[in-house]
Amino acid sequence: MSIFSSIIFVSVKKFIDDNINSIIRLVFILLVCCMLAGISLLLGDYGDSFKFRLPLGIDIAFSGALFMFVGHGLSRLEISSNLANIILMIGLFIFGFLLYRFNLPISKEINLPHVEMAIGAYGNYYLFILNSTLISFAVILFSKQISFKVLEFLGRNSLTNLIVSSLLITVSKYIITSVLPSLNSLLFSSIVTFLTILISIPFIIGLNYFVPNVVGQK
Repeated sequence: MSIFSSIIFVSVKKFIDDNINSIIRLVFILLVCCMLAGISLLLGDYGDSFKFRLPLGIDIAFSGALFMFVGHGLSRLEISSNLANIILMIGLFIFGFLLYRFNLPISKEINLPHVEMAIGAYGNYYLFILNSTLISFAVILFSKQISFKVLEFLGRNSLTNLIVSSLLITVSKYIITSVLPSLNSLLFSSIVTFLTILISIPFIIGLNYFVPNVVGQK
């Protein structure tokens, strides 16, 4: 996800909070989400007609900002830890996986069935939005069922992770490839994820200490 997603989200949300009456705020946010989705729809790769990429991931920033608004709205829901929500969570994960398998385009950057917002490959954009929203809600439900300090720490510092993740993922891939060159893709991805999180912790602590305003901690 592009850092411009955060810029768009923070800028638009501040404008809405400062200037829009609370009665029509929800309507305005919905209109903003529709606008962001429309821009992403024009710029995306849908398997049959790759259009163009903008520098620094600006073209995918609109989808990223859209999901930030969706996540912000979902996170404000009052959700308790109970059996019904656990069943709902499991159902959403299963349905989301099946929907993902149904929505697999042929990406021109990776010659395999592939959905990846990072390269603007969405498949059917409407299914992509629906599936991503459902999975996001399932993750929020999951987070309400557990108390895990590491995940809470990473969640509070998601903006910092967003800033440094691309560089750290590249570094992690280089390290793992150099040390363990013959891993299968699942194990390789799992180790890269773990190593990236581990390396990011000093960056998070440093940025929070020296420039907390930049990363949204003050």
